[in-house]
Amino acid sequence: MTEFIPDYGTKKDIENRKLGELRKTFTRNLVLLLTFMLNKNYYPMLGRDGEKHKLYSLHFDGLAVDVILTKNDTVLTKTSDHLEFGLYWMSLDPLNCWGGDFSNPDGNHYSMSYLGKK
Repeated sequence: MTEFIPDYGTKKDIENRKLGELRKTFTRNLVLLLTFMLNKNYYPMLGRDGEKHKLYSLHFDGLAVDVILTKNDTVLTKTSDHLEFGLYWMSLDPLNCWGGDFSNPDGNHYSMSYLGKK
């Protein structure tokens, strides 16, 4: 009996298939994060990624988002304002990264690591 070995195509095909699966998980986790924020009476807004994020960024890959956090009509800009949410985010999946943990903190950045990027 011969072993069935699936044809995954090129390395790029494998990376694209993996990226699609990661994006599904990222989206699910993002919904959980935003719901967690709302349940704590914060009002998150998704950042406008536009031109500031280049071709090789996780934002471009669909695996990162900047969340603008507001409460009582005030925009909260400190990394420490996101601490509870960053910890929650990282608890959802071992690949999840929070910008508050970066050497140059970026508290409103929530991502999923992929190909060595955070």
